[in-house]
Parts: sequence; C-alpha cells; structure tokens
Amino acid sequence: MNQERKIIKKEISTLIVDGVSLESLVKELHRLIDEYGKNTSIEYCWETYSDDYHLGVFVEAPETDEEFVSRLAMEQYYEGLKVKQELADYNRLKAKFG
Repeated sequence: MNQERKIIKKEISTLIVDGVSLESLVKELHRLIDEYGKNTSIEYCWETYSDDYHLGVFVEAPETDEEFVSRLAMEQYYEGLKVKQELADYNRLKAKFG
C-alpha cells in the first residue's frame, strides 16, 4: 500500500472553443497559464452514458487529506479481498492435492 500522497489531476475549469475567435482563445490560454502555471493541461472529458464531451482544464496537485484517507481505505479494502481470495484458493488446492 502506498502511504505517500499522490499527485493527481484535478479539473478546474471547462474550455469553450466553439465559435470563439483564435485571438480570444489564445488570450484565454495565456490567462490559464498565468493563473495555474505551465503544467496546466486540456483534455477531452466524455460524459457518462453519452457521446458528448467537453474540454476540461486540469492541473496537477497533491491529494487532499480526504482523498488520501479515502484512497488508503479503498486500498486496504481491496487488499483484504485479495488476501481472502488467496486463502480460499490455498485451502481449496490444499484439500485437492493434500
């Protein structure tokens, strides 16, 4: 289990490009770089159960305390499931092959 905080991508905004002039788009990109830094990225974000998408603006940031605790709890849960499954497999094979 990873006890260190991870750097995760967080969506901070949506970028609208449809019908926007290139000059306005370049100004908006420069504003985003100035506000959030050069590592700001833009990605397609597909909508659930739909063919629609939007352009999301993302920054990389460390996990918050809540995200960190939630991730650790989830990792512990799945590790417990894995151990139970391995023990069940071991007992099954031990019974079968002695």
